[in-house]
Amino acid sequence: MSEVIRRPFLRFIAVGLLNTAVGLAAVYIAGHVLGANSFAANAIGLATGFAVGYQVNRLWTFSSTESVAMTAPRYLVAFAMAYALNAAILAALLRSGSLPTILAQAIALSAYSLAFYLLCRRAVFPAAGR
Repeated sequence: MSEVIRRPFLRFIAVGLLNTAVGLAAVYIAGHVLGANSFAANAIGLATGFAVGYQVNRLWTFSSTESVAMTAPRYLVAFAMAYALNAAILAALLRSGSLPTILAQAIALSAYSLAFYLLCRRAVFPAAGR
């Protein structure tokens, strides 16, 4: 295995890409195959991506041996905190009107990703293979 893929932050980013792809696939299947409306399909996709992201981060990124009962609630809280940071930064940048929307979103997404990673590493899976 390459040295790059052993680094937890790069694994975390790879898992983010994976859960995005899985979530989009679930949205497509729910909406176009099963006939769910757009909001239900979106909720199914988000939940599916979130579940995949949690499990793969738990087992691969952080190699946690703690129980799901201990880590899943912390993961949910960490996600909510990182998402709140993302929304606050995005709102502030959009209010300022000084940046193109896509750049404001990229900055907010970067802050979300870094915050979520740090929260996972320090609070969700703190005992994982350090």
